[in-house]
Amino acid sequence: MGSEQISLTLNQYKNSGMHLYALTPGDSQGMKSKKVKLNDVLLELNGDELPEMKPKPHVGDIPLTQQSFGFIVIPGAEVRLCKIYHRSKDIKSRK
Repeated sequence: MGSEQISLTLNQYKNSGMHLYALTPGDSQGMKSKKVKLNDVLLELNGDELPEMKPKPHVGDIPLTQQSFGFIVIPGAEVRLCKIYHRSKDIKSRK
């Protein structure tokens, strides 16, 4: 499995707290693995319960590793469209 790493820079959020969710193969089988890790922690079902998906807090450039997939949440991004969406969702839930 490759371990080469590159960095992603999001200049507009370089000083913002981010939540990283990086999914990687769960064992030495690499991309053929039947297991998956989230932020280097093996995800396992507990009966019918889904595993907790804890983010990795991060500030600065984002490391990206080969054979990984993930997403980034920026809680303090103040993106207008997101704020409008969540506000309208709150109004609908009150009815």
